[in-house]
Amino acid sequence: MSALKRALRIGGMTGLAITGYAAYAQYAIRRFEHLDPLNADAPGSYLDIDGTAIHYVEAGRGEDVVLIHGWNGSTFSFRYTIPELAQRYRVIAIDLMGYGYSARMRDADYSLT
Repeated sequence: MSALKRALRIGGMTGLAITGYAAYAQYAIRRFEHLDPLNADAPGSYLDIDGTAIHYVEAGRGEDVVLIHGWNGSTFSFRYTIPELAQRYRVIAIDLMGYGYSARMRDADYSLT
């Protein structure tokens, strides 16, 4: 096989692979876009604490179960857990200050150092 034919074949296969990847990436973005909490409506309510809006979700009846997310999380992390627990309990999930739909405190230092 000549070098030109080989180069054209490799170039064509590379082009097909890139086109396929781009098409799949667009499909995946559209398919999972609803999972982005910034694209979702904020279910729940807000509580004002010293001028800072704190977001929380409340569901169900019964004994209280409080869900508090970890670092870099939000109530969105519990989107599947809340309905299950709410079948037997009163569930309260809180977005900590500066996370999820809760506001940041004014003049607060959020650095890690």
